Amino acid sequence: MTAPGRSRIRRFFGWFLKPFRRRDEPVADALETEPVFAGEVEDEPDAIWPEQRLKIAQRLWGEGFVRCGEAEYLREFLPLMGLSEKNSLLLIGAGLGGGGQLIVEDTGAWVTGYENRDELAAIGKQRTKMTGMTKRAPVNFGAFDELKLKARAYDTCISIESLYMTSDKKTALTSVIESMRDNGELWYTDFVLPNTDPPNDLAQAWADSQPDPVHLWPAEVVQALLRNVGFDVQPGEDISTAYRMRIFKSLFMFLASTNKAELLEIVDGVFAELEQLSKLIAALDSGGLRVYRFHAFKPRGRG
Repeated sequence: MTAPGRSRIRRFFGWFLKPFRRRDEPVADALETEPVFAGEVEDEPDAIWPEQRLKIAQRLWGEGFVRCGEAEYLREFLPLMGLSEKNSLLLIGAGLGGGGQLIVEDTGAWVTGYENRDELAAIGKQRTKMTGMTKRAPVNFGAFDELKLKARAYDTCISIESLYMTSDKKTALTSVIESMRDNGELWYTDFVLPNTDPPNDLAQAWADSQPDPVHLWPAEVVQALLRNVGFDVQPGEDISTAYRMRIFKSLFMFLASTNKAELLEIVDGVFAELEQLSKLIAALDSGGLRVYRFHAFKPRGRG
């Protein structure tokens, strides 16, 4: 008789490898386990990010990170930005502060981060104290459509898969552009729809599984909104394939750094995260959900 822990690990490997064996079928049905974080979110909001889940997320994505592949993404494109200690940067979606710390360490820029989940922001603020980043990369709590930002304070803004949770994107992006200096640069990545059709079933299943309301907009509508609030906008770039590969690279690195005993100990928490992740990958593979990067500048004299 197979031990329950070993059985779950085998199923984990089965789920993990399936997308590499066959790209022509959805991944969502490959995980044979009940979701751990489903239900009771409204009654226990803090249960969305309990301590154990935060530990698992950081084992998967890196210390200080709770978003898929964020650390690798930042390391890939920060060299393109030419940042230095002379620059100030606004980070939308600061999470636990790992992104701000990485930006400081890699570029020297001064970072101000905002996170719209109060429990993550509180932990991020505490973490910045422990890492000595209180002044260089603070994490602040703030709803993205209610941000009170100092005018003309930032040279650059990075927003990483965060504004899809905001219904009033116009107010959020207006606050961002008003906080930027002339020729300020915006790098904005987000989950979007591929066209103006309603979300397909897999994209909707992913959206419905999220603890916060999801407001998915077509990529072309986001592009038009950026122009509408005053940005000079470059053509949007579909980075879904690279995003997907970063997820699996991070998972491979997690497996390579985790021994059997540790995996048995944390397998329930890992499965909970993979249950959510399987819906995301299925939506991406169906084409009904995309990840786009928008690159824009604040023109001189915009205000």
